[in-house]
Amino acid sequence: NFDTVKKYITAINSHDASCSLGFGMTNTTISCSNTFHSAMKQMGSKIRHTMSMKQKLEVLRNELTAVQEEEATLYSLFTEMANREASTEDVKRVVLSASAVNLDTTESEAKSLYSTQQINKAKALSIRIAEEMGVKGNTLWGLFSGVTKYTNKDMTTPKRENGTLESKFFGSANRLDNKVFDNLTKDIVLA
Repeated sequence: NFDTVKKYITAINSHDASCSLGFGMTNTTISCSNTFHSAMKQMGSKIRHTMSMKQKLEVLRNELTAVQEEEATLYSLFTEMANREASTEDVKRVVLSASAVNLDTTESEAKSLYSTQQINKAKALSIRIAEEMGVKGNTLWGLFSGVTKYTNKDMTTPKRENGTLESKFFGSANRLDNKVFDNLTKDIVLA
């Protein structure tokens, strides 16, 4: 649905072999020695310049190939989601699983059955889903995109620097994104 997904991996090495060869992900822009070392600390895989370096690089290459294969499956799921229509029942199930609010209840019933927090969560999520489905189509991808927009913009996250990122990577936003993704893709069989 015209969404672009870009994948990057960072590889860092010193010209004088004074530090390890590093691979991983970082948001640090390297412009000097300090930012080089800061980025190097963030690298998930490091290989020292030793006699066994070639063998270790081969293992790392195999690991990267496995990651690429997993990503290919994930991107195939994304494409399939973009090609599958989302029903009203799909939307209701997602909102119910995320907020415990049944969208089939009347407003007066909802007030007696659910807390204000639950009702507000269901409303905010429904708005985000409608926004994204309006842009990305009435598809499972549009529906899932609405959930991720909600977890990025509206969900309560820790009130500290990088609290939203922390929640998206390890916390409640991550759990909700994964729960909805798993539910929306459980019946998709890739060829």
